[in-house]
Amino acid sequence: MEARMSAQRERFFVAFDVSDDRRRRRLVKILEEFGVRTQYSIFEFFLTPARKREFMARLQHSKFLVKNKKDEALIIIPIPQSIEKRIRRYGTTSRVYDEPHIAIF
Repeated sequence: MEARMSAQRERFFVAFDVSDDRRRRRLVKILEEFGVRTQYSIFEFFLTPARKREFMARLQHSKFLVKNKKDEALIIIPIPQSIEKRIRRYGTTSRVYDEPHIAIF
């Protein structure tokens, strides 16, 4: 089951540097909706193809996927399945869960 679930989802990181406070807040809001902040300007994602398309569309619509944008940088780093298990975490970083979790309040 775990292998099948991993095959259906893609793990990737997004790192950013946005100098404008308002645009940075807008970007972070989108990133928090889809992923987990692991460091101040780094988010980790583990999304289905449909959810990733939705995420990318939101970034495109908000004009964060613009090449050569002055004073901004956004990089999407895909993590191939072949090296996912080699990721090592040290310190106090958050982690994206590999399987869905249900919270009952």
